[in-house]
Amino acid sequence: MVGKKTASDKVILALIGAGGRGTGVILSIKKNTPNVEVKYICEVDDSRGGRAIDELSKMQGYKPQRVADMRISVLKPKIKIIEEKIENQ
Repeated sequence: MVGKKTASDKVILALIGAGGRGTGVILSIKKNTPNVEVKYICEVDDSRGGRAIDELSKMQGYKPQRVADMRISVLKPKIKIIEEKIENQ
């Protein structure tokens, strides 16, 4: 059918690195791309990621899962794209 959305039209993302830059990028992607679903926020630092989770919860109606080990999200078969932001040290 023309115009009907299917599950395969959805792009599922995982953010790896939820600092300021990573959070800004993922929120912009979600705001500007209606078929995106952010399923995982991967961050080892407990003080980061809260803003991304809070804002995404409002935008998509549920919280993305917070994980410290990125392998948890990378190994999921439905993850199509991983947005990774690594800060310059």
